[in-house]
Amino acid sequence: MKTAKKRALIVFGITTVLGVAALAVAVRVAWRYGDRPGGTAQGKVEIDIPNGAGAGDVADRLAKAGLIGNPAVFRLYAGQRGVAGRFKAGRYEIVAPATPRQILETLVKGAADELVTVVIPEGKNLVDVAAILDAAGIASQAAVIMKATDPAFAAELGLPGTTLEGYLFPDTYRLRPHTPPARALIPMVRRHRQVFAELRAAHAKTVAELKKSLGFDDAKIVTLASIVEKETGRGEERPRIAQVFINRLRMPTFVPKLLQTDPTIIYGCTVATPRSTACLK
Repeated sequence: MKTAKKRALIVFGITTVLGVAALAVAVRVAWRYGDRPGGTAQGKVEIDIPNGAGAGDVADRLAKAGLIGNPAVFRLYAGQRGVAGRFKAGRYEIVAPATPRQILETLVKGAADELVTVVIPEGKNLVDVAAILDAAGIASQAAVIMKATDPAFAAELGLPGTTLEGYLFPDTYRLRPHTPPARALIPMVRRHRQVFAELRAAHAKTVAELKKSLGFDDAKIVTLASIVEKETGRGEERPRIAQVFINRLRMPTFVPKLLQTDPTIIYGCTVATPRSTACLK
């Protein structure tokens, strides 16, 4: 009995010593983990952290980008430092090799504000706007055009017609690079609504007259304004040109009521789908 008891004590002692040793090794490894780069990436690495991303998702993204080694260890490290739920969403540019501590501090601090100033001049159609956004690094021209001509997106924004043409207000915007096209287009539509509402209120009598005599709704007013804008770059000439068009549309003999001005022909040949038949003449 004494021998068995003695053996048990020996086993317990050995187990305790080994456990303490293992714990000491683990503590040492964990302590040193944060200061040793563990990834394979070299140079600048871009990584996106979405809203609500947890430690596991972030660790997996970092591992796939080659910024860290074992994602499970990084997740435990983040938890041990008490920041597992404090990652801030954004697009990050991390210079590798970077230590887990550096990466963690960067993701908790948050991405730097990288908003880009984008100027949309007057008289630009949606293809022009898409090219400007592409050149500024906001979104690709093809992606912007696809979104701006998506009937479902136009309907979602409560716009008449099937595209955003005429509703991308010319102004100066601050936009984030590499953003979804919708996020770049919505502020322009919102700005259009704001300015149009102000002008509509200021010229309520004229708007009512256009509706009564020509059946014009807001969409047709925007279309006519776009045509007039393309006819001349001189603001003082636009009221006179607009009146000429309105007088022509009011004429009983003007049938069909198609203005067929140079701007409409050019638009039909360069932007509209399908292309205008006038392009073949």
